[in-house]
Amino acid sequence: MKTKMIVLLSLVFVLLLAAPVSAAPPVVYTGEIDETFRVEFENGAGPCPDFDVYDHNVGTWRFTEYYDNNGVLLKTILHVNGTDNLTNPLNPGVVLSGHYAGTEIYNVRTGEWMAPGTFWSITAPGYGTVFKEAGLYKTANGRLVGIHTSYDPAKMEVLCALLRAN
Repeated sequence: MKTKMIVLLSLVFVLLLAAPVSAAPPVVYTGEIDETFRVEFENGAGPCPDFDVYDHNVGTWRFTEYYDNNGVLLKTILHVNGTDNLTNPLNPGVVLSGHYAGTEIYNVRTGEWMAPGTFWSITAPGYGTVFKEAGLYKTANGRLVGIHTSYDPAKMEVLCALLRAN
């Protein structure tokens, strides 16, 4: 009898946990990215000291808002996916391309924001990775934890030399 009662209580507990949470359906927006901008780091400097580097960024995005049943926004998630095409306007015939994919998650209740992903990933035959920024960025510590070739002068010099080439 005791075993049957435990099994019955366990089943009731599992069913309670499986009950749907009170939430409105998420709202989803999607779009395409096709923009060109000057590449600059947090300090405002670009990767190459003697010329500007531009990125023709092509990709897609998906933005999802999550609400409770009272219409209160709880969380937003942005997914981006695409290709960076780096150029030097003084030598437009050279283009260095690489895939990126990232997510931004914002928790409205706590104010926490985080962005895991690969934000830059440029490789060149014979040179390997010349520009890579990937990992997890969080507002809690205000910095990216992961790979930062932008902090490596040798990697940035290779990137600049490739973009400078004729």
